[in-house]
Amino acid sequence: MVHWGDHALVLLFAVFQPAWELSRAPRLKRAIEAGEIHLRVRDYRRTIGWEWGFVGLLAVVSWVAGRSATELGLVFPAGWRFWLGMGAAVLVSGYLLWQPGRVAADEAAMEKIRKQLRSVEWWLPHGGRELPTFLALSVTAGICEEILYRGYLLGYLGNFVDPWLAVLVSTILFGLAHLYLGPSHAVRAFVVGLVMAGLYILTASLLAPILLHAAIDVGSGRLVSKVFAVAPVRPSL
Repeated sequence: MVHWGDHALVLLFAVFQPAWELSRAPRLKRAIEAGEIHLRVRDYRRTIGWEWGFVGLLAVVSWVAGRSATELGLVFPAGWRFWLGMGAAVLVSGYLLWQPGRVAADEAAMEKIRKQLRSVEWWLPHGGRELPTFLALSVTAGICEEILYRGYLLGYLGNFVDPWLAVLVSTILFGLAHLYLGPSHAVRAFVVGLVMAGLYILTASLLAPILLHAAIDVGSGRLVSKVFAVAPVRPSL
């Protein structure tokens, strides 16, 4: 049963928050490129706060509506589907966490990645004190975004549309939530969201998507912190 609080929560985290991030991103980008690099870590911390805040609101709404954590996908099921998905997530996660060390030894690969990520360099960690906070954000995103967009939003939309359409709409919203980093990043988030939704459906649990999502972000953070550690932010033309 859908509670009125569900409508408010979905509007908050899936519509209003992404729209606000999109509106403020250009100002943040200009400030960081102008030399206020401390704003990167501040933005990481702010995002951590927002995401855990939304999960806290979800816990309240679920309690009021009489829902259990199991209904949000926070379950450890049995069966070969779960272990297949979990095994795949563990293997891919291990590779993603190992990859940064290998790539860091290849300067040509580092330069290629540097060019590919130039448009979002302003927001990415540049090593040093920025990386630990970004890693905390990565783990937060893995947990909170999977709970919100897969465990919760899929079920919410399923009250109004067919399951396949719920997957599509929730994944589009997940992609749009990353639009503040640019269209290409939003498309990447859409693709990742489809993978996470498929993994959630296969395993009937959020455990594998949470693990893989966190590993993607942690691995990416470790990699880009090496790539940009000695490469200063360049103003966009």
